Amino acid sequence: MADLSVAEHRTRASEHEKLGLTLLDVKQEWAAVSLFYSAYHHAKAALLEDPIFDDLSALQAANRRLTLDDRTVSMHKARKGSPHIGLNDLVLILYRPVAASYHKLHQMSVDVRYQHGLRPGAIEDLPRVHSDFSTAVQQGVLRYGA
Repeated sequence: MADLSVAEHRTRASEHEKLGLTLLDVKQEWAAVSLFYSAYHHAKAALLEDPIFDDLSALQAANRRLTLDDRTVSMHKARKGSPHIGLNDLVLILYRPVAASYHKLHQMSVDVRYQHGLRPGAIEDLPRVHSDFSTAVQQGVLRYGA
């Protein structure tokens, strides 16, 4: 299966966001999963477009572990012992202004998918966390140094 293009990632981000907001309107916890995957696709699109991946020395100045191939990473976290880095790490390194909201959305998604669901109060916090991330995307913050 071929990797998605920037436009395809943006389309997926929009589709997931629409579904997530619809689910959020009825306080359905699976909104967290859709809203996280919206953020995931925004981050993937940003990596594909970010000019820092066109300059290895600039990339390694940001973090010496980074490689040009990290632009296409798809796993959330690096596997233990793997030389590769995960998307969560890339967001933290390259897009610090959105790292907190991105990681919060990821954790909420994990809680819904693999735990007992959202923690108490999380469904009420979800609109703010999503809004923080979404606003940053609209402001062009998903670009290294922005």
